[in-house]
Amino acid sequence: MHSDEIWQEFTHSGVPAKTAGRPAVLDNPDLGSGYFVGVAIVWIYRRVGNSIEILFQKRSNNVGRYSGFWDVSAGGHINLGETAIDAAVRECKEEIGAEIDKNNIEFIVSDTCNVYKNMIRNFYAYDYTGKKEAFHFDDGEVDEVKWVPSADFISFIDEYAKLPLKSDREILNLVARFFRAKNGDNKS
Repeated sequence: MHSDEIWQEFTHSGVPAKTAGRPAVLDNPDLGSGYFVGVAIVWIYRRVGNSIEILFQKRSNNVGRYSGFWDVSAGGHINLGETAIDAAVRECKEEIGAEIDKNNIEFIVSDTCNVYKNMIRNFYAYDYTGKKEAFHFDDGEVDEVKWVPSADFISFIDEYAKLPLKSDREILNLVARFFRAKNGDNKS
């Protein structure tokens, strides 16, 4: 998060609010405020042989929240006037230096979440198979990245991820199911 960002506010139904936005320094809106902020979360994956690996980022020791813990590939708040897809592309570039094509982003699920106060989350996947891995961490939010086999997705999160990520079982199960389907395993 950059303190000079202005986040897009949304109504409960996900429609952009006609406001001047919400300065990032104010953090997420309080419950009951009537407004939500949007977040774009990207899970980058690649095919290795007959299986899939998912990219995790390790949060820098320089960030205030959950430093040193593993997190999603990339993600963050939607800025004023930005779409969720545009935010996903921007966050990948800012956090891990990954150039992704917005036309190839795959939608997983959206939800309205009160776990992190009032937030509308948009979850996406992006196939990084065959792309050059020139990850770099210019904004200081990330220390390293790691590819994790999809079979170990939930157990890796349970052991190493930041608490809010590992406590959101419903979404994690949906994301895990998405990757099982990608891998040709249709068990629920």
